[in-house]
Amino acid sequence: MEFAGGPTAYTSGTPEQLNDNSTAVERELYDFYRTARGYSPNTTTHPTLTSNVKFMNFHPFADIETISPRPMLFITGENAH
Repeated sequence: MEFAGGPTAYTSGTPEQLNDNSTAVERELYDFYRTARGYSPNTTTHPTLTSNVKFMNFHPFADIETISPRPMLFITGENAH
């Protein structure tokens, strides 16, 4: 277990390699994060088992006063992942 000093367990995220069964979404993520365009040696695109808990317990409006009244722009499309 990570909290007891064990190794970090990573989950999902951008694939390290593509194969014949890779989905369109995996290919798009790979094209950005695994090429010079978006790659950074100082970060990972694989969440950890412990960081997933933070996402599951995220309440988007709990800290709305830290965002509001600043404008935000969301861009989506019919093919958005």
